[in-house]
Amino acid sequence: MLNIKSTARNKGYILLFALMAISLLLIVGLMISRISYQEMEISGISLESQKALNASNAGVECAMFWDRRPLSIFGVENDIECFDGILSLISEIELNVYEFNIDFGGGQCAVVTVDKKIEEETVIESRGYNICPSGGDLNPRRVERAVRVEYEFGDTEAFWADISLVLDVSGSMGSLEAGGGTRMSLMKDAIVDFLDEIESSVFGSEIMIGLTEFSSDAKVLSEISADITSIISDVNSMNAAGYTNIPGGLMIGADLIMGNPDSLSANSGQPIAGGRGLGYGRSFIILVTDGEANKTTYEAGFERGLDRLGSSVMNVSGSESQASSVAFDIKEDADIIIITFGVGDPSTINNEWLRNEIASDEDDWERCGEFDEGKCHFQVDNFEEFREVFNLDTIFGGDPIRWIPF
Repeated sequence: MLNIKSTARNKGYILLFALMAISLLLIVGLMISRISYQEMEISGISLESQKALNASNAGVECAMFWDRRPLSIFGVENDIECFDGILSLISEIELNVYEFNIDFGGGQCAVVTVDKKIEEETVIESRGYNICPSGGDLNPRRVERAVRVEYEFGDTEAFWADISLVLDVSGSMGSLEAGGGTRMSLMKDAIVDFLDEIESSVFGSEIMIGLTEFSSDAKVLSEISADITSIISDVNSMNAAGYTNIPGGLMIGADLIMGNPDSLSANSGQPIAGGRGLGYGRSFIILVTDGEANKTTYEAGFERGLDRLGSSVMNVSGSESQASSVAFDIKEDADIIIITFGVGDPSTINNEWLRNEIASDEDDWERCGEFDEGKCHFQVDNFEEFREVFNLDTIFGGDPIRWIPF
């Protein structure tokens, strides 16, 4: 009997220890669960806070974009466009104080106030929300983050861009592409898409376009202007014929910019007055070709641009050598950025020459450092692909103004 009682007592102790161990594990498990839950809550709050902060920053950027120009939109226009065409109504909540809301979708929004009560000074306050306020509702998960920016008007000169399109219309541009359509028709479609993109973007009013075609000779189709409709009409008028006079195209394309009194390069990138207002900027030549240079300027018999680039280029023999000389003068003396597109079979295009001799590099323009070997050159296999890559995002990273300051 004594042994039986002892065994029962031992079993009782084992059961007690087992219950204590289970209780301890349960407590530890609950503590870990609580810590994990708290961390998830903190992580969630941090994420919601970041959403609100992003919204407030975006509100400031939109307000600054429309205020930092020769004529501020505030007090002039009744609505404002921000990010992917989001239109917002501007309200004057008191004299010279303006407010607008931006709905980013997904519940996020920003309420932006632009205070211009003090002459030549702007104060922008942007309150961003992860969950937009609606009436007087009190949402415990709503997070507000605010950003305040102050600056003087004297610090807000606008930035502008001149773009001279220099397009190959030689006989080879009449060739059919594998997917159907001629190189010329596909290039026209790409250029029209590009022009439409500029016109519909928030940068449209800051960009002026000129158009030059080159074949055996080179000629201006559109002087530098912001008349996109007229330029598109001139693009559609192009026909393929003749040789490939790249030096002539470059010379005429540069003269379009340098010969325009309202051009930035004509004024060495300094503040200019006139129809475009006060501003700083950059000028660009975008050259598109499907072949090698095989014609020179003196063979074409024209002289436009010689008074600005210098007659010495006329004494350079060989079409590639002459084009290299013209490009050097354009980049060094006129301070114009040259962006080149070699489109088609690499065996018929001297891409290495375009890249190393014609195109600007990252020392000329910071963005070139993001392209092929630090040069502003694009090698494209065909004109179907060209239509896909010839856009503001590829060339300017979506934002021409970002890359304009020196």
